[in-house]
Amino acid sequence: MDNTRMVRRHPVILFYLLAFLFSWLGWGPQALHERGLLPFSPPLLGLLGGVGPTLAAVVGVTAVVAVAIVLVYGPRRFAHPSPEVTGASG
Repeated sequence: MDNTRMVRRHPVILFYLLAFLFSWLGWGPQALHERGLLPFSPPLLGLLGGVGPTLAAVVGVTAVVAVAIVLVYGPRRFAHPSPEVTGASG
């Protein structure tokens, strides 16, 4: 199964996976510090844990929109847009 099909067919699963990933990337080091396994406390990573679902939604929506653009215009046109798509005059 390629990535575009996975994003199109399972956007909710993508959201949950990304939300857990981003949240635990922030909360994991704090939990390790509380157990004495990490010698320093990373205060800004707690913020990442708190905004994990929001960040996952932004990344997920961006992925779904990018897949939709590729499906509509094709990968070649997406990679090298023509002047009428970019608004450039020539």
